Amino acid sequence: MGLYRRDDSPVWWMSFCVNSRQYKRSTGTADKKMAEAILGKIKA
Repeated sequence: MGLYRRDDSPVWWMSFCVNSRQYKRSTGTADKKMAEAILGKIKA
């Protein structure tokens, strides 16, 4: 699980697992602190 930036995108992407299935989604923001907050909500 974590945040990363793709070469072709200015926004942060997140990767996380739910029930042994991996998901990769855009956070929709270029602000890293906001992206961390979004990922934190997903984890909770």
